[in-house]
Amino acid sequence: VSMDKQACRKQLGLPESSKLIGYHGSISRTRDIDVLFQAVEKLKKEDSQVQLVVTGRLESNVVLPAGVLYLGYIDADSVPAFIHSLDVLVVTNKPGRFGNYSYPVKLYEALASHIPVVASKTASTEWVLQDYPQLLVTPGDEKALAKKIIEVLSEPPSKYKPLPDWRELTLQLNDCLQ
Repeated sequence: VSMDKQACRKQLGLPESSKLIGYHGSISRTRDIDVLFQAVEKLKKEDSQVQLVVTGRLESNVVLPAGVLYLGYIDADSVPAFIHSLDVLVVTNKPGRFGNYSYPVKLYEALASHIPVVASKTASTEWVLQDYPQLLVTPGDEKALAKKIIEVLSEPPSKYKPLPDWRELTLQLNDCLQ
């Protein structure tokens, strides 16, 4: 379902003219959030219109840099509006038990909505973005992350392939089980 970017920004109280780079999830060092903060700081030096907006649970040991827009923990009904308000959704993580086996639903939402994405390359994001390996970056590399965000901001993917619907997924699961 496509939603109007400006209407979503207005609904969430976000600036209408900024280039919004968004993050949704646990705001934790275990998710490589510091690398995102560093990458965005680099980008802001080159383009004053860039702003980072984050939503999720903020861990007590994480201090948000000045200028980061923090929406707090938003309910599931607000997640589509958040994703549609963005110019780029960034999914950061580290390889490991969590990073390799979590399948970030936010990536599927962004792909289904044709919202540009950039993600740390872990086993799970590599699988989700198998048709778009150019959108993956090495975890922990803020320079590569900043470069990829710039690329995606300047030339967003035109369209992503359609994702299977629930009916198709249940048929695939049924085939696997038999």
